[in-house]
Amino acid sequence: MKILLEEFGFEHDIADNGKIAIEKLQNNPYDIILMDLQMPEMNGFEATEYIRNTMNSKIPIIALTADVTTVDLSKCKAVGMNDYISKPVDERLLYSKIIELLKKSVLI
Repeated sequence: MKILLEEFGFEHDIADNGKIAIEKLQNNPYDIILMDLQMPEMNGFEATEYIRNTMNSKIPIIALTADVTTVDLSKCKAVGMNDYISKPVDERLLYSKIIELLKKSVLI
């Protein structure tokens, strides 16, 4: 993911788990979050729920998952994720989803 984001020309930070992601978000401005669903300590669902409900943040969040089941997808929407992409990641699809969500967030 790091290499893809660098190839796209995007500045980025990496968090090893959901708690670190929340700490980074509290201390830095970001345009979008790519949220892995399977992380230690605090998974992507828990982190997104915290970002939406406790921080009241509307930052666009794209879920990254290797398990694209109906349950996961409905759970992604339920906690407030804007979109998802499955792994292995299709570079063009990821880029287009990032750009689409960034355009929408600028309009809000």
